[in-house]
Amino acid sequence: MENDGKTTNAINLALSLCPQYKVLLIDADILNPNVLRELQLNINAGILLKNLIDFPDSYSNHIATEPNTGLSVLSLRGSPNSPKRSSDLFGTPQFKSLLDRIKQDYDYVIIDTPPAKMLADASILSQYVDGVILSVRQGHAPIDLVVQTRDDFLLVQSQIIGCIFSDVKHISLDSSDRYRYYERK
Repeated sequence: MENDGKTTNAINLALSLCPQYKVLLIDADILNPNVLRELQLNINAGILLKNLIDFPDSYSNHIATEPNTGLSVLSLRGSPNSPKRSSDLFGTPQFKSLLDRIKQDYDYVIIDTPPAKMLADASILSQYVDGVILSVRQGHAPIDLVVQTRDDFLLVQSQIIGCIFSDVKHISLDSSDRYRYYERK
C-alpha cells in the first residue's frame, strides 16, 4: 500500500538496531527512493540496479553512512534506458547471490520495498529475506487489500513476522461511557 509509512518504519527499525549491530538498509523502491533523503544523506549516492547486478563487487562503493549512528544505506535506482523491469532484475540468480553475499557482511539487512500491490518487487524480494513486516495505515488501505497482500506473500512462502499498524486514531470514551463499561462487567 502506498503512503503507509513503509520507509519510515524501515528507517526506524534499522536505526533501533544500529547501536548493537552492523545494519544495512537497502532502498529497493527504485521508482521512488526516499531513504537517503529522509536520513538527509547525499541523494546521489545510489546505484543503478542493473549496474549493481552487472558489477556486484562494487556494492560497497555505493553505500552511504549515517554519521550519528553508523547505519549503512544502499539506495537502488532504476534506469530509464533499461528495457528490463526491476522485477526482472530482482528475480535474477545474480541478485539473489549478491544479497546472500551482503548478508554475510552485515548482522541485519533491511529492505524497503515499493508498495506490495503496485509492483511485483516486494513479492520477489520477500523470498530472499528471513521475514516480512507489513506496514498498514489505518483508514488508508481497505481491509480486503491488506488480506490479499498477506495472502500474496504467503503464496510465495514468505515468512510474515508482523504488521505495523500506523496512524491509529485514538477513540476516547467520555466518563459516562467508562461507567457503563464497568456496569456491564
